[in-house]
Amino acid sequence: MIYLLAVVVVWIFRKGFFMIVVKKNMNQIKNLIKSGDSVVTIGFFDGFHKYHNDILQTTQELAQSKNMTSIVISFSHKISSFLKKQNDALIASEAKQNYLETNFKLDYYIELEVDEQLIETSPKDFLKWLKEDLKTIALVEGEDFCFGAQGVGTIKDLELEFDPQNVIIKKRVKSHSSSKIRSYIAKGKVHKANKMLGIPFSLYVKKTNSQDQQFAINFPNSKVKDGYYNVFLNNEVPGKIFIANNQVSVLDLNKMNDLAVEKIFLKKYLGIKNKTKQK
Repeated sequence: MIYLLAVVVVWIFRKGFFMIVVKKNMNQIKNLIKSGDSVVTIGFFDGFHKYHNDILQTTQELAQSKNMTSIVISFSHKISSFLKKQNDALIASEAKQNYLETNFKLDYYIELEVDEQLIETSPKDFLKWLKEDLKTIALVEGEDFCFGAQGVGTIKDLELEFDPQNVIIKKRVKSHSSSKIRSYIAKGKVHKANKMLGIPFSLYVKKTNSQDQQFAINFPNSKVKDGYYNVFLNNEVPGKIFIANNQVSVLDLNKMNDLAVEKIFLKKYLGIKNKTKQK
């Protein structure tokens, strides 16, 4: 039975497998799991690098081995970004959802709406929500995981609530981090960033003038090095762009039958003077 009370639910079908997507305020998600128990992982999962994929794969396999429901909980914004009133995520929400659906067989993807109420939720109340409304009995998390108001909840709190044997801890892979990916992008090393990302780094753009080839970058807000890039327009059509001051010029767009560009996958940085080799 599809639960439709007070939550927005989307069913995604792939080869006979359904993943339920729930995007709503935490307090509107009540008694979501009707029967059985669940294995949960919680995180922002920005970019789906190797460390993220290990956590997600373990969550899926543990749930399947115990015949439980697998649940991934993420957030509409990072808490720090919400407080700064900006969004510095590497990938868009829709891309995150599509990646999970394509690469895993998970039962639920919950994207909690970040608001003042969520930020002020105590670790005790968050754990209560996990147990009562999601029927959580096991979790898979990174070693630096924290939760609740001001991030005071820790792995030790999870172990006290669920028992240490039901809390699987993954050690952080220092060579893979969202911060390192952002650093690569800022330095123009998008080829290295893309090798680490589960989803190719893309810009979401909007045309600034119907008469020219200029676009403004709507997302992400991450620093992108100015210069020329080989790209795929709308992730399909090969092209070349020039970025300067958060503005994108699509070269030879008039030869592409006025392609309606909305998304640009950055493949390779060519340099500020359109060099063809990248160090």
